[in-house]
Amino acid sequence: MLKDINFTRNESIAIAIAKNHVEDDMWIAYLLNLGDVDLNTVMVSSRGYGDMNGIHKETATLRWMLDDIPAQSICVIEEIPDDVIQLNNEFLVSFFCGNQLFDKKIIFLSESCTEEFMTDIPLLKKRGVLIR
Repeated sequence: MLKDINFTRNESIAIAIAKNHVEDDMWIAYLLNLGDVDLNTVMVSSRGYGDMNGIHKETATLRWMLDDIPAQSICVIEEIPDDVIQLNNEFLVSFFCGNQLFDKKIIFLSESCTEEFMTDIPLLKKRGVLIR
């Protein structure tokens, strides 16, 4: 029954996309654990999709097993080339916090990785785009 399912939300994770250097042609996606509790058995799947020059493009779905992520720490997910960052980039994150399983979907829209949306990213000490 639906009344027996616990639908609590976990707002302690975020994903950031940033470059190491401005002249780089690769972006790096990071998973941030902003909470005070360790995350266990963290799994991420990522894919890019959208239109580029009027042609529909879609990347392969990549799956990453990140294991455990301590509280107040970051973990590199993947590198993203400039041509893929122009697509919508979707990340599905699954993890255990205590005995409960959580899922979160984060989507970076194709227009979101620009200077206009960049901010200082906590824990990372870089400028980039952050979605919680």
